[in-house]
Parts: sequence; C-alpha cells; structure tokens
Amino acid sequence: LRLPAGSRRTIDAETIDGLEGTAFATTVESDAPIVVDRRMSWGADAYGAHGETAVASPQPNWYFAEGATGPFLLYYLFENPGATPANVTVRYLREVGAPISKTRQLPPHSRTTIFVNDEDPALAVSSLGAVVTSDLPILAERAMYMLSNGTFGGGSASSGSPTLSTQWYFGEGATGPF
Repeated sequence: LRLPAGSRRTIDAETIDGLEGTAFATTVESDAPIVVDRRMSWGADAYGAHGETAVASPQPNWYFAEGATGPFLLYYLFENPGATPANVTVRYLREVGAPISKTRQLPPHSRTTIFVNDEDPALAVSSLGAVVTSDLPILAERAMYMLSNGTFGGGSASSGSPTLSTQWYFGEGATGPF
C-alpha cells in the first residue's frame, strides 16, 4: 500500500484473505523509514486490548524483565523470519527457585507460541523474567492475560529487549487515585 508522508494507516488483519481466525506473525517492509504499532483486541465488542510498537530487526538475544503465571496466562511468541530452522533456548529466571531452561526449534518462516503455564510444573504458578537465545536472529514478545469469569479480563504485550543497559527511561508513571 502507499503511505503518503505525514500520514498514518490502519490495516485490519481480518480483512486479509487467509488470516481470518488464525495466529500469525508480521514483517512490514518499507522503502522509507516508518514506525509500526500493533493493536490486539478481544471479545465480540473489543472490550479489551493492548498495543505494542514493532522492533527494528530480528536479533539472537531477547530479555524480558517481567512475567507471571498462576492467575495469569503467560505466553512467549516467536517469529523466525529466516529460511533456516532456529534453535532457541528460553531460560526462565524465577523469583523463587533455580532458573529453568527449555529448548525448541522454530521452523523457517514461522510463528511459534509457548504457553509458559504448561512448560514445566515449577512454572505453573511463578513470577519470572526470561532470557531468550537463538542461533539465528528471531523476534520475541511476551503476552500476559488475566482471566475474569472465563474470559480475558485484561492483558498486556511487550517485545523483549535485544540488549542490556545500565540506563533505561520511562516517559510516564503515576501513583495515587485513577
């Protein structure tokens, strides 16, 4: 599609043939610098949603500072955009207990979802971070949902960080009443 300078465009994935009712990953390419965000919603009336900004490129390492299972449903989502299988290790860094590592292979040109709650009995009720390492550049995100009356009552998504740093910045924060 053509995107004029100084404009924005929304694409509804459900209107793309072959994507109705399926899980997928996305690669967006442009002949000029752009920024890309994604909004996910759920429920017939889209009562819940979360958004995320895309990352600039696949990387071999991804770091996640936060995640939780138990009352939350925790997922790690991977995209292997390459033409070769990628060997990936997820090292779960639990608040209590030793780290747990799990390895898997991502098929070429694929999206893979890991449901962390079922990865290991020791991860079923846990607060954790994670380090994802791959022998090839991939993309990695974390999605976390809270159940309420059998449906998603709330959710969040976050791309991992491909690097560690000694300084980080947040443009927003608040305490006190809503």
